[in-house]
Amino acid sequence: MKPTQIKSKSPRRAEASIDHFFCFACDEYVWDRDHLIEERIAFGKNDIAPAGQIIPKHAWVSGVVRMEPNKTHSITPGNPLPFHSLLDVGAVIEKALIEHGVMLHQTKRMKKYMASD
Repeated sequence: MKPTQIKSKSPRRAEASIDHFFCFACDEYVWDRDHLIEERIAFGKNDIAPAGQIIPKHAWVSGVVRMEPNKTHSITPGNPLPFHSLLDVGAVIEKALIEHGVMLHQTKRMKKYMASD
């Protein structure tokens, strides 16, 4: 794939649009993102293409996991946590959740095959 010129030095990040989702705590469909606890995964792309150019859809296997801020859940993001392989991503996501005091609960489906303490 040929490198293409970078059009802007600070391109906008595309925000994922979510119309609505079901909130199990509220037992209803909600339209805002305050009900979500979000983490963002970013893959590095430095030095893949010549200076001032990019190769679309190409990135290194390493990157960072960032916790997104959320006032409703009192989450203030800390420093991004690095990962160096795709095998590390799950462990880094878990570490970020623990560092921010997030407690995950099993779904009914998971309870079928996981033991409870």
